Amino acid sequence: MTDEKNSSQEIDLIELFANIWNWISYNFKSLLYFSLRNAGLFMIAGALSVVFAIVAYKSSTPFYKSELLALSHTISNNEVIQSVNNWNYQKEFSEADLKNIKNISAQYLLDLNNDGIWDIVEEGKVENVRDTAIMNKRIYGAFCISAELYDTSLVSIIRTKVFNYLENKKRVVDINNIRIQQRKAMLPKLQKEINDLDSLKYLQYFEERSKNGKAQDLMILNEKELKLFHNDLIRLYSQQQKIEKELFLSSDPFEIFQDFTLPRFQENSLTHLLIIYIKSGLLLGFLIILLWDRRAVIKKLIKDSRQ
Repeated sequence: MTDEKNSSQEIDLIELFANIWNWISYNFKSLLYFSLRNAGLFMIAGALSVVFAIVAYKSSTPFYKSELLALSHTISNNEVIQSVNNWNYQKEFSEADLKNIKNISAQYLLDLNNDGIWDIVEEGKVENVRDTAIMNKRIYGAFCISAELYDTSLVSIIRTKVFNYLENKKRVVDINNIRIQQRKAMLPKLQKEINDLDSLKYLQYFEERSKNGKAQDLMILNEKELKLFHNDLIRLYSQQQKIEKELFLSSDPFEIFQDFTLPRFQENSLTHLLIIYIKSGLLLGFLIILLWDRRAVIKKLIKDSRQ
């Protein structure tokens, strides 16, 4: 009975894989036949895409893109990004400089692998993102400021003006001052705790050493408590060093870990535009050709739906 059941399952699996393979083969052959039958139309769509790309390249002004990556020690990256994207930077630059600035914006940094290290910069308008999976990948505190420029010599000027705008906000100044004051106030307290633990550790050690042999046996049983002093001291030293490092390296409201660089490649180069236009043209052409090829079926479906 069991053998018959196993045999029946094996036959079902073979039939299942056979049906899947037949379905893949049928659709592949249908797609291949459709492509060969309409190869001329696809070539026309590709040629038109190339023409549109060349026209777009000839009619556009070359521009370049440079990115700055930074970390906020005060306000959240959400607030930084909203501030930069809502910044009316036209008031900060001369008319001559504005002619050479295409756009200044801020984006989130995404950690795709959840390893605490940023992987890519989020593309598109950040206010339109509704996907919680993408929102959960955003690194807290980290942000990217991108500048699209017609003249790359403005990179350093933009950097200065952007951070003057961010760092001179009263909220940012107040939060940073409180942060620094709190860190400085912690250092003497940590040092006092370290000194107290050192004194207590030595005091207990000499007290135990001065006892008789029987009491020395108790010291061995109490050895774990002595080791706890060591662990506490290491923890306090680590906190002290972390605060000292933060006060020395991160006293400013924002920390730049990748500055603007002079871009070497044109963002709207002919190669870049050809890739975009050909992909879009072939996709659009495929949809139009498919609808035209199946027009009789579509008309029949529409006619049947009205009855």
